[in-house]
Amino acid sequence: MKLSDDAFRALESALLDGFSNIGDFQLVARCLNTRLQDVTGETRLPLVVLHLIERAESRDEVDGLIHCAKAQNPGNRLIAALDSAALETAPTTEEVVEAGGGASTFKTRLKEALAELDSPGLQILAAHDLSELLEGASAQEATTLFLALLGNVKTDRPDDVVSALVPVTTKCLRTLIGDGKRPDSLSLDLARARLRRIDLSGLDLHEADIAFADLRYANLDRANLWRSRGYAVNVTDAGLSRSNLEEARWHAAVARETRFHDCRMVSVFLKEADLVGAEFQHSRLQGAHFERANLTGARFDAANLADAVFAGATIDDSAAGSIARAKNWNQARFDPPAREVIEKKA
Repeated sequence: MKLSDDAFRALESALLDGFSNIGDFQLVARCLNTRLQDVTGETRLPLVVLHLIERAESRDEVDGLIHCAKAQNPGNRLIAALDSAALETAPTTEEVVEAGGGASTFKTRLKEALAELDSPGLQILAAHDLSELLEGASAQEATTLFLALLGNVKTDRPDDVVSALVPVTTKCLRTLIGDGKRPDSLSLDLARARLRRIDLSGLDLHEADIAFADLRYANLDRANLWRSRGYAVNVTDAGLSRSNLEEARWHAAVARETRFHDCRMVSVFLKEADLVGAEFQHSRLQGAHFERANLTGARFDAANLADAVFAGATIDDSAAGSIARAKNWNQARFDPPAREVIEKKA
């Protein structure tokens, strides 16, 4: 049973609302006749939930997962409301193609290319064929192709197959929104997409859903990510220089060594994020939220930290020295021990 994105998020939200520690999920896993350590090696709850649901999908155990959740916490409102029969399943690739309409030749070529993805040795050829489909494609056809590609980069296909599809996905997105005019009908639901090293620089991605997406090493320089939703997104070693992340909600994001140079990040939420070695030089971080984030080795030189919140954040000696070189750091909120160290550095 493959869940639609909306159904996946509903199940994910219920599990995160109903269970608050690893021990709870160990009981859920035991109810499914497995051990949590055999499902995931993660300890961060959002990723534990992600892996539990993905396992349930792959083994057609979504019904069982819901049953076990209800057995462990029958009093939770969101869990009690779960109904596997009502959960919407994701459309198959063939259904996406049929719904897209367009010329029969385009649909036939698209089906053939997507079928090649399942044939060992033909995946690279399939990616080339999918790229060629964009030549002369109408907006409707390009949208159909984009949705079909998304369905494939969100699956458990081998890494080399997904890697071959990333350039095609990039080309498709740039065809649809590269001129800066994103169609109102185009929803950017990139949640859980595997888009490592993708180049989305300069694109309008406002309000995009990139929760749990793998965007490691991506080029997001100058991208508009205003109000994007990025719960547990992985942007390790990605470039986001001069991008707009104002009011973005990236709780529990992983952004190690990520470059946020000269970014607009007013009121961004990076609570509980892994920001080891992240670089925020010259960025506008007024009202930013870094509660309980790991800022070991992070750089804030010349950034504006007015009203930023660092309560519970991990701030080592290096990060403290960099914060002392930021603008308006004394207007930010720190735990008393961290503030004392920063004051000595200033």
